[in-house]
Amino acid sequence: MGTPAYASPEQASGRAVDHTTDLYAVGVMLYELACGRLPFEGWSAGELLIQHLGAPVPRLPAEMCGTPLGRALDAIVQGCMAKEPLDRFSSAAELATKLAALARGETVSIVTAATPLRRARRLRTLLLGGAAALALFGLGGVIVERASRRTVAPAAAVAVARPAAPAMVTLTFESEPAGAETRLLSDGTLLGVTPFRRAFPRRDDVVTLEIERDGFEPVRLQVSTAANRTVSATLARPTRPARPRRAAGLGSEKTIDPFLR
Repeated sequence: MGTPAYASPEQASGRAVDHTTDLYAVGVMLYELACGRLPFEGWSAGELLIQHLGAPVPRLPAEMCGTPLGRALDAIVQGCMAKEPLDRFSSAAELATKLAALARGETVSIVTAATPLRRARRLRTLLLGGAAALALFGLGGVIVERASRRTVAPAAAVAVARPAAPAMVTLTFESEPAGAETRLLSDGTLLGVTPFRRAFPRRDDVVTLEIERDGFEPVRLQVSTAANRTVSATLARPTRPARPRRAAGLGSEKTIDPFLR
């Protein structure tokens, strides 16, 4: 079944597992070693498994990715924790070779199916295949036209515009103290447990959040999703009503004589 904090998406969904499941767990541990916390956190096993299934893999901190070593480590984490097993490193030996080269101070190129470079190559292959199919289709049309000696007016080309993928922003959530649940106030959806990062579609509106932890007063915030930002909240313990002060002499064992002059 796997440990929920380190379970791969296929483990979380009950699908078949193979050696790439272990590579996913290695990516979780590398992120934990680099950042001092898990990439996904929650109060229950169910919350963890949901995030492993659908939440985007968080990137390493920006200050770490500002160095070549940090960028390479971030690429390794992304390559290990890809949602689909075929998008991860092909073997533990390949991953070990990359890590050993980094340990020697060498410049390492990290390319997996989860990296933009590999996806660009896949897209280019599909485009070339589509162009070849169109060329063959056009050649067949010419042959048929010559054989039948009929003049057919070409059909008007219709361009189908596909909606562009929405731009995303990353919000970083922090709280003092940490370990607070962050939910959408509109429907109660759990976004994560601080500290964590979450991707949102870039929009010019705001979302209302509630940040709460047992023993503290909840905090409600309105957060813009127009740009990357850090959302910080300081939680305070509930204030207790002050106890009334006792009058001097009352509550003691001494008997008061009101007729004593």
